Amino acid sequence: MDPILFLAREFLHKMSGSEIGAEEREAYRESLAVYCDSEEGRVTPRLLIASFNRLAREEYRWFPPETMLWFLDWIASLEDEELVRSLESAIFQNIWLEFDEAPVRLRALEVALQREAGLTPPQQSIMRDIYETAGADRELVLDALRSDGSDYASAVMSVIGIA
Repeated sequence: MDPILFLAREFLHKMSGSEIGAEEREAYRESLAVYCDSEEGRVTPRLLIASFNRLAREEYRWFPPETMLWFLDWIASLEDEELVRSLESAIFQNIWLEFDEAPVRLRALEVALQREAGLTPPQQSIMRDIYETAGADRELVLDALRSDGSDYASAVMSVIGIA
């Protein structure tokens, strides 16, 4: 496992774990936000993304589903386009493959679409790869594409062969 994520795993869990009280989770989130806004902490989002980029597929399971949901929500909230582009799209397929929980899978699909729109040609969308490996869960992929409703999602559906 990436050393930064090994060290941060417990902190990330404290920010996201359902068994952690809401006030404590919020305190950890606020602490991270304050640190990221500080001079010495500005590099933290880049380091976090780079660390997730380096994870092997099976290492994603070292994190509970709640932490993955937090991570995906965090990615969706990023406004720095360069930072968002530094996230490798394979992360979404890795999360899809390693988590059976529908909320995690659906959020991975939603954030993948958000990240790819305007950046990735539909023919190169990770959604196609996820769809091809989804097996019995292909309908969840199609639901995410349909509910997105964007021109990009429609183009990806055409690439997949769903009109």
